[in-house]
Amino acid sequence: MRRGVTAVPGALPWLAWLEDDGQEIVASSYHRTRGAAEAAARGLRRPAGSKSGSRPAQPAPATERSNASLTPTSPTRPEIILLDLNYTLIGDQQVSRYIRPIEKRVELEQYRMDLVEALAGGTYRVLMLTARPERQKAATLAAISRRIPQLRLEAAYFNTHDEQPPDAKRRMLKTFILPAGIEPATCLAIESNPKTRAMYSVNGIKAAPYSARLVARLEAVKSEMLPLL
Repeated sequence: MRRGVTAVPGALPWLAWLEDDGQEIVASSYHRTRGAAEAAARGLRRPAGSKSGSRPAQPAPATERSNASLTPTSPTRPEIILLDLNYTLIGDQQVSRYIRPIEKRVELEQYRMDLVEALAGGTYRVLMLTARPERQKAATLAAISRRIPQLRLEAAYFNTHDEQPPDAKRRMLKTFILPAGIEPATCLAIESNPKTRAMYSVNGIKAAPYSARLVARLEAVKSEMLPLL
């Protein structure tokens, strides 16, 4: 494990293993926990008003040291996955996006089957949020239902106002998801767009892009009470 992060056996920290995989992380608790850890990592601090070499450095207060963990407070896996479609569930988006018409495209675009299998089986409630326009909803969902029936979507929200991804998904959160009583702390967004991940973070939802490491962890915690978040 790089960057001096120590893994706890059986409880590998969510931020640690994703950072080690070289992924960009946007998580609601990340900046707080990392800031505390960096402050404590300096180890010793000088009393206010002291000059260099005038007094020995004093240890940081115990309360500050106790907050210096990179392990987030949430103890278990997420209940709800907010799933991105383009560039996340769809693995060949850079090519398949040019296929016309949509009825042909949805038959040829390639799903990330490792992610499909990780989310299958009913462990997670899966809500799909996509910037794909509403007019392509019927064809897209029909293909998903037929081609990957093991992936059960509890709901699927499409772009009704031709907005940019962060704006479209903010609208979905405010209109459908949060009013339904879903708590942000129970969610994990698997999202390709960094601006959309930032939007999720502002709304208290942890978010990360697709990676093989993320898929492996989603699989591992399906049957074990290990901390993912």
